[in-house]
Amino acid sequence: MDFPLDPKQLEDLDTLVPELCSIKEPDVEKINFLIIPDELNSESAELFGLAFSSVEKKQYRQIYLITDTLLTLDPTPKIYIPDSQDEIFTQHQPAVESLLQLQSNGALFTTNQIDIAFTKHFKDVLPFIRYLFPDVEICPILTNCSTAAQILEKFAGLQFTSDDLIIFVGSLSSGLTRAEALDNDTSVLGHLLSQDGVIRISQTRFANILNTACKLSFAMNLRSRKYGYKCTKQNGRSLIQVKGMCAFGYYI
Repeated sequence: MDFPLDPKQLEDLDTLVPELCSIKEPDVEKINFLIIPDELNSESAELFGLAFSSVEKKQYRQIYLITDTLLTLDPTPKIYIPDSQDEIFTQHQPAVESLLQLQSNGALFTTNQIDIAFTKHFKDVLPFIRYLFPDVEICPILTNCSTAAQILEKFAGLQFTSDDLIIFVGSLSSGLTRAEALDNDTSVLGHLLSQDGVIRISQTRFANILNTACKLSFAMNLRSRKYGYKCTKQNGRSLIQVKGMCAFGYYI
């Protein structure tokens, strides 16, 4: 498969997803965390393939999906989870015990609100889950204006194990020139590899998600593996802007 893809290939995910999931041999180690881009496009498709082909043929008890709403109108820290009537569970089984544990820790159940639509935020991830793990229960989580510490507080009692797969969805930077993105993303990638320090760079809108991945992977003694990094094009009004994206795996 040649990259970047022809944009027309993105129109047939039923064909594309299996091909992307086989672009590399599965990792020998069992991957427990993935960091993947928040957007599937002709340039980032390779990163999706590298990440998801690393977990092909692996078995998991349940899958957690975590990203941020990026809402700015409501600055109140919140953690959202879908209730049983949410659209996302028309094609996926809910991890009921984990969702109830999150609720008892203060997460808020919500159903199909326009700005908090789980199918919207995870639309580029779900086709891969359906293909690779059609019978595995999922636990989708949306954060809003929450720090990594506040997110991890809600995770108390979840008992993550080596049989779980946690997928963090987010970009490294957005709205920057290529030179700015490379400078910004080099620093963020260093944090992700070392699992050390705190990502504070303002252009990293998903800093809370990435910091959570770093802190939780360090607490679980996971090792990091970088699969790839790309600056994908964005059309700005007055200059060419890019989005920094990466694919990472973490394993025992």
